[in-house]
Amino acid sequence: MGVLRLILALAVLISHTPSSSGLIPRFIHPVLAVHIFYVISGFYMQLVIPKYLEQTGGIKSFYTNRFLRIFPIYWVVLICSMILFKDQIAYILHAALPMKIFYIFSSVFILGQDLRNTDMGFGLGFIPLSLVPQAWTLVPEILFYIFAPFLLKKSSYILLGIIIFSITLRIVLYNFGFNLSFWHYLFFPIELGTFLLGSLSCRIYNFAKTNIKCEKLFNYVSLFAFIIIFFNFEMMFLPGQYGGGGAAGPGTYPSWYWAKILLTALSLPMLFHFSKDLKIDRYLGDFSYPLYISHFFVIGLINKLDFSKEGLDVQVILLTFLLSYLLKEYIDKPIHNIKESFTWSSIYRILNLLKVTRDPIKIMAVK
Repeated sequence: MGVLRLILALAVLISHTPSSSGLIPRFIHPVLAVHIFYVISGFYMQLVIPKYLEQTGGIKSFYTNRFLRIFPIYWVVLICSMILFKDQIAYILHAALPMKIFYIFSSVFILGQDLRNTDMGFGLGFIPLSLVPQAWTLVPEILFYIFAPFLLKKSSYILLGIIIFSITLRIVLYNFGFNLSFWHYLFFPIELGTFLLGSLSCRIYNFAKTNIKCEKLFNYVSLFAFIIIFFNFEMMFLPGQYGGGGAAGPGTYPSWYWAKILLTALSLPMLFHFSKDLKIDRYLGDFSYPLYISHFFVIGLINKLDFSKEGLDVQVILLTFLLSYLLKEYIDKPIHNIKESFTWSSIYRILNLLKVTRDPIKIMAVK
């Protein structure tokens, strides 16, 4: 599903870039792209977490892997953005102390950026946008990673109950006047259901693999969902009308919006089945995160350098791909190689070995 993740990252990039060449179409609304990212994340976490839980120190290994996947690349982009947007840093240095502390903490550790990039200041005064503005979408992702090892051990009935609660909470909050962007797009309890929808999709896939009749039936359902998505461009790939406008409006989304997400969840097992062994799919998918997290920096850099406005969208895409390649090859890949040789299970093995040999060593020392 690497190609799908790359397409979603490109959709967000293109939505943030002025269209000047006429060559790059806007095909998926960025709000929808983010929600589909969450569904895919839930699918993958359900796939890998049981394997971690079978290992010694598995939960620690899971948290370490997620941390190293997100933060090193983010920190490189953050440092580059600090250099590029020095005026914003100067503003923060002269801000009130509570806002300064909150801004620095949320900039470094991401958590809290959902509160910063919203119309609610929580008594901290005016809070400017992040140096990496799109990073707020990582807050629900990180929170899901924190709870996932415990949540994804629960039964499918409990997960379904949480999804229903999440949808109900979204509707209730909107109907009681909580219609600011924080409550319908940033609030983790209402986004949790989107992640768990992907997790349930993965569980159905795992169950279908063990039952030939179920596997055939689910393959047909998954294929049907994929065909609807792929061929109905007006439904899936064009920005829809959210509450009568071209952008996401406050509160809940119309039923067709959730139909798109549900169809995507149903199609993921088939996409995963046919792409899981393709190296090119994994290679392209590895571009999705660095491309997503670095594109605002590239847009800002091009504006600072006053590049030609002709073909600005093409310039942004090409330069973002170049930067993403550098981040992938020289930040993520070396860290991944180190991570592979440094696991919690290997540490536990060393500690157990030391425990076994400790007494003989003492005896030898006495002699």
